[in-house]
Amino acid sequence: MKQWTRRSLLIGGSLLSLPIIGLSAGKLWCRVNSRSRMSQTNVSFLMSLYSDSAAARTVGSKYLKQTGTTVLAALRRIEAHDGITRAVETGCDVTTFLAVEQACCDDFRSGRVYCIDGWVLAQTELDFVALFSVGRQLDAARAQLIEVATL
Repeated sequence: MKQWTRRSLLIGGSLLSLPIIGLSAGKLWCRVNSRSRMSQTNVSFLMSLYSDSAAARTVGSKYLKQTGTTVLAALRRIEAHDGITRAVETGCDVTTFLAVEQACCDDFRSGRVYCIDGWVLAQTELDFVALFSVGRQLDAARAQLIEVATL
């Protein structure tokens, strides 16, 4: 039987602490960088997470035509999701990606999926890409949503 040495305890402890240090560093990065993003609207922050806006615009347009829903309805569904709303308010990419991923998993479990050009996609994901189909009209839709919510 091998005895525990000081070296093995130090190496083992440092290896176990690496995930905790990584998580703490990620949260610190989000806090530092979220201040610079607070000037953006929540919707433009969400749209900045997609790297290929042309593809998102195409899929979003097809989703809106196929389902007959509107961008305003998609925006309402996104803003009604508490996890996504809280994540967007933090301004952190990592937190927002995790919240959207969780919402998409919930959609698949609940059967809220659509087939667009052979791709089976979650409703939450399709609601996000539907925002790209209207471009600059998005801020006007959000302002209209705020007016409706305050009535």
